Amino acid sequence: MPKSRRLIPRWAATSRRDLREATCRGRCTPQGARGPQLARLCAGQIAGVVGFSANGVGVAGITDSSSSFGGSFFGGLTVSGNQVVTGFKSAAVRHSDGSHRLLYAMESPQCWFEDFGRAKLVRGAARVMLDRDFAAVVRTDDYHVFLSPEGDSKGLYVSSRTRTGFQVREQDQGTGSVALSYRLVARRKDVAVQRFQKIELPAIQRAGLSKTPKAWCRAFKNTPLPGFLFRNDRYRNVLRRFDA
Repeated sequence: MPKSRRLIPRWAATSRRDLREATCRGRCTPQGARGPQLARLCAGQIAGVVGFSANGVGVAGITDSSSSFGGSFFGGLTVSGNQVVTGFKSAAVRHSDGSHRLLYAMESPQCWFEDFGRAKLVRGAARVMLDRDFAAVVRTDDYHVFLSPEGDSKGLYVSSRTRTGFQVREQDQGTGSVALSYRLVARRKDVAVQRFQKIELPAIQRAGLSKTPKAWCRAFKNTPLPGFLFRNDRYRNVLRRFDA
């Protein structure tokens, strides 16, 4: 089997028939050089479903309905690597009227972390220390501080910043004792991202955005196939290549 068409590693594969049966029935046949390891994966000891592609998409789920989803998970979800979406990212929060409402994530051309807190001026000044856990995961050499006084004042400003904290003072040499809230914004420490970085979407993703069977055919013609592609009746003819 050509490398670009291999569905799973040779050590795990027994036959396409065995693979299809394992996927559809939720089981794996313990054959091949590493059949037992694959069987443990699919038996739920490590993973219920395993998708693999040498240089394409490991798993692809398709729906032709705008009111449905290409995939659904019940429980926690972890992603090892970067997550890229062409739509929006939102949380479905239960409302007091019993419905669920969408709240959307804020986006940025760079990777930022935020923290919030409160402090109080004493004779016109306050020293605020960064939370140690927050400081451990951000770049403390350059961060932003946004201040909001919670009482009458002449105005507040950040007079100095260090890697461990910042100094807040009242304007015009004021000596007030007003409370304040602050918002910290700092770049993530362990990654370096390019501002407005360009990305080339995979062919299968571009085909999915067009939502037409012909586009899927064109995408599959000369590009690596996904390790698993869950069937949809409308795309049965398109997906027949998996049974070849």
